[in-house]
Amino acid sequence: MKFKTYKGTKVTVERVYMIGDKQFVDLRDPRNGHEFRSVPVTEFEKGAEAKEVVFEKDGHKQTFVKNSAGYKTFVKENKLNPLFIDNCLKGISKTHKGFKIYCQNF
Repeated sequence: MKFKTYKGTKVTVERVYMIGDKQFVDLRDPRNGHEFRSVPVTEFEKGAEAKEVVFEKDGHKQTFVKNSAGYKTFVKENKLNPLFIDNCLKGISKTHKGFKIYCQNF
């Protein structure tokens, strides 16, 4: 079980979901069972599951929340391979099909 920190409290992530292009999490304090529901990822610690993925090519930047509808459409339209995108996000490589790909944690 991985613990994250939210407002100084160690919590577990119970659920991650999206509403539109925004990602939310439900958290639980395992010590007392207190739940934090519908926490926007922007309020959650760095290193949370949600990430802004930046695709940069020819001086143009496009940013998407990973796995959002816009992200999936962009990947499909540009025939990008999710495995190679993940390699860029992990730092294994820097580019894929001419796109410099990197992430920005919320």
